[in-house]
Amino acid sequence: MNKILPLIALAGCFSLAQAENVVLDLSQPTTPIEYNDNDVWTGVYTDGDITSQGFVFSHDVPYEGVEYYEGFIVSRSSDNANHTPEWTANQWGCMAQGGADENGNSVAGKPYLINYYSSYSANQYGSSFIARSDNSSFTPEGCYVCNHPWTYYDCTVGEGTASPLQEGGYCKITFHGYRGGVETNTVNCYLASRQAVDINGDGILDSEDNFTLSQWAWCDLSELGEVEVISISMESTDVGEYGMNTAAYVCIDGLQADCTAATHTIQRDADRVFAAGKQLFMQLQKAQHITVCNIAGATVWAGQLAEGSHTLNLATLPTGIYIVRHNSGSTKIVL
Repeated sequence: MNKILPLIALAGCFSLAQAENVVLDLSQPTTPIEYNDNDVWTGVYTDGDITSQGFVFSHDVPYEGVEYYEGFIVSRSSDNANHTPEWTANQWGCMAQGGADENGNSVAGKPYLINYYSSYSANQYGSSFIARSDNSSFTPEGCYVCNHPWTYYDCTVGEGTASPLQEGGYCKITFHGYRGGVETNTVNCYLASRQAVDINGDGILDSEDNFTLSQWAWCDLSELGEVEVISISMESTDVGEYGMNTAAYVCIDGLQADCTAATHTIQRDADRVFAAGKQLFMQLQKAQHITVCNIAGATVWAGQLAEGSHTLNLATLPTGIYIVRHNSGSTKIVL
């Protein structure tokens, strides 16, 4: 189901019988969060999840020696400037310039989540997922979302391979609910829209059908139902030969849910495979045979690797798309 942003009002919250209403507040995390001079969590490039109010937010640093992460980090930065072309060193801000209060107003210095989505993650639920620290199920009510500056400026003015969104274009995040490993439902929330149709269904074409979020907006997640895991994916109409050109970042705060007592187990024992430049990084859960094939199916490299982290130099291979076959399945990489 689509939820077109910005949606303004937050409905009153009613706790279900024998349920606990929980609201995310990263100023009171379960595990203390330390910040660096950029007002971003010091653990950005350290493997380990984030826990607050009983929620667990996935955070993975799968490859040693590379400044790269997948999933969530915490920031309290007020930066919303356009840092083209130096985004990598300045990826810590939010267009709203602070976290969201209970009414969706921005509060300077209030911490919030930044999520980076990777379509190449080998995790069971993808690069970005949310669960409960006690393995209980929960019924999400919603959360606040806002554009990350890198995504905002990609959608509006473009940079590098990204182009401004054209008429009919959009950038959105999708929340996927899971219970028992089965998807319950999905909710789409648009971060930017250039639709020439009435996408919010109110019978008129107006600014809510053509916007780029620069403030916090409420996304109703109640239609996901009772879940054990929420995962997040992103999509943009600005795509190239190798996928989405728009920067895959989004800011999130104020997640709200009614929590119950059912239990589940998150499986995070998948092999991790990722390419950067012409190097292939692999984090293997057990010893296994690895095969790298080109798009025509011809094997270009094969070998037996031990459990642990490995780096394979693929500099001799032509630029293009390759498939890495491993115990957890097949992963597409781009050189």
